[in-house]
Parts: sequence; structure tokens; C-alpha cells
Amino acid sequence: MADYYNGGIPWVTPKDMKSRTISGSLVTLSEEGVAASPARWIPENSVLVVVRSGVLKHSLPIGLTAVPVTVNQDMKALIPGPRLDAGYLRHFLESRSAEVLSWVRATTADNFPIDKLMQIQVDLPPIEEQRRIAAILDHADQLRRRFIERLNALSSLEASVFRDRFAADGAGTTVADVAGKVRTGPFGSQLLHGEFVDEGVAVLGRWCFSCVAVPGLGCRVREDVVMTQCLCSAGES
Repeated sequence: MADYYNGGIPWVTPKDMKSRTISGSLVTLSEEGVAASPARWIPENSVLVVVRSGVLKHSLPIGLTAVPVTVNQDMKALIPGPRLDAGYLRHFLESRSAEVLSWVRATTADNFPIDKLMQIQVDLPPIEEQRRIAAILDHADQLRRRFIERLNALSSLEASVFRDRFAADGAGTTVADVAGKVRTGPFGSQLLHGEFVDEGVAVLGRWCFSCVAVPGLGCRVREDVVMTQCLCSAGES
């Protein structure tokens, strides 16, 4: 059995479906392993779909083969004919992923029936138009990935600034030592409708912090309400 593995032939499983382009796998087979197993060669430009895995609880991994591969029993390969572009098929299936995931059956392993997938009606423009559509959507995917990468980099910037600036010297204190006072205000249910005004003291709530800037400073209430209900003075708010 050891001779069946580590031969360099990709044997794709759901664990390898972390990219839209599949060019390798964590486990590889040898020629002897392919010959002795149900695994069959799948050509490049085929569309791979995970049909049985716990990942189907929330997503439908779909990938396009960049090299010939084999797959395990948790995968299905769709090999397009001459009238269908593989990239177009991949994007089309991704657009229907919510529908496919609604078919998932939670048995011993989450799965869905492949025959239902094969019955989906697909719009089939001329092959050149399919390729043009696939290229546009590929470009959109690249832009989306770059945006996410930049957003992740920005998200880690704040923590890294403090870590790089202060972690080395070890000189620190606690928030309680330096904050002085902790201020809070009334809950929304404690504010009456008549206490909200167009011009007054700004009251911030969690709805104000959905982005970096504070949009519009939330709602405003009368100053006498702040003085009586908040644990701070108007000047401190």
C-alpha cells in the first residue's frame, strides 16, 4: 500500500478545495495507486465540486483544474464538452451555490445528490461569449481578493503599532489605573420618545460604531435628561 502514495499524481479531496484553481493536493498517488484504485484521471480545465463534507454546512467549494488530477469519493468532476467553457461553468455553479446547499442532507456526512446538480438548467451563450463572461468574473474575483487582503492588513495595523511601540520596554499599567472614571448612560428603553430632540446633547449607542467614523453622533436628547439619567455631566459627555 505504501507504493500507492507519494507518487506526485494529485489526489484531490475536500481539504484541497481552498482555491478556485486546483493545481496540486496534500496527498498524491503513484501510477500503481491510480491503477489499483477507483481513481481515474481527470483532465485540466475540469470543474471539481465537493459533494460530501462538513464544509457543505456553510459553503460549496468549486474549483477549476489547472493540471490533470484524480479525486476521492467526496468529490465529483464535471468535464465540459465543446459547447461549454469550464470557467463559465465554474462561475455559473458558484452563482447557484445557495440553491445547491439547500439540498444538503445531514446524515453520517453532509452531502447532496449529484443528480439534482446535473438537472440545473444552464444558460448557454456562444462559447466566445461564455469566455468573455468568465474573464469579467475572474477579474472581479481578483479585485475582491485584493480588497480583502488590504482590509485584513488595515485591521491588523492598529494592534501592530501598539505592539511594536510598547511591547519591548515592558513599561505598562492598567486601564483602571489611568482611566479615572467610567461613565455610562441610560439604556434606550429608559429614554422616552419626548426626550429626543433635534438640537441637544449627543447620545452615542452601539449603532454609531458600525464604521471607523461616528456618523451623525447618533441621537440627541434634552440636557436635563443627561443631567438626571447619565452618570456624567453635560460637559463630560
